[in-house]
Amino acid sequence: MKPVGIPDFNKAPWRTINLSGTELRFKNPSQTTGIFAEHFPDRFYLYGEDYELWPDGLGMTQDIFKSGWSFFDHLIWGEGSVGGLDVYIQVQRRHPHNRSIDSLFKDEDARQWIQRINDNSFNDSDSDQNWIYPRAAHELPISEINGTAFYSYKATDWPHTWKSYFETPITDDHLLIFRFNPSSWHKHLINDLDTVSEAAEKTVQSFMENVHIKLSDDALRCQAVYQSPSSCPA
Repeated sequence: MKPVGIPDFNKAPWRTINLSGTELRFKNPSQTTGIFAEHFPDRFYLYGEDYELWPDGLGMTQDIFKSGWSFFDHLIWGEGSVGGLDVYIQVQRRHPHNRSIDSLFKDEDARQWIQRINDNSFNDSDSDQNWIYPRAAHELPISEINGTAFYSYKATDWPHTWKSYFETPITDDHLLIFRFNPSSWHKHLINDLDTVSEAAEKTVQSFMENVHIKLSDDALRCQAVYQSPSSCPA
């Protein structure tokens, strides 16, 4: 069964979020799931918002956007929704007292940071011990999307389902994270009854193809010279 109802990114409006001077733009198709009722503003101050502190105190996370789309067995008749895909856009911040790395703009530091977070996975709201993340920092591939380099990878609950991550530094202290969670009304996402997994993969690709990030002048200077956080404007 091939699901229908994949969002139309060609006709979707643009959404812009200002992250302390860094501009995030992406296509925002109408949400077709009803689980998110939060309002997310178009501005987010990276160094002053109400983050959720991690249990180990090393960092913090805040959602800045959520949406989701349902897939159906037929748009006119049929039994209805067969699955869907949720997207979370988050800002992850290093705690001001945490100096375990120099800068997230440094590739080795960013890889070390991401790997440590994935080993703990405590900041993932649906974390589960069965999820398998990349086990070595060098296993994190880099994908360039519209001029921005993303660390991109999947977590798997092998062989039943997966989650996709795209992460990129926007300051010495902050990662911008796109997390995609697919789901199926059948017991497992990957099964012989439908192709929800393929529809979700296509939607992830379409979403990320329309993501544009323009770093602030301050962030660009820090990125260029790998300055320490104390040397870059907050």
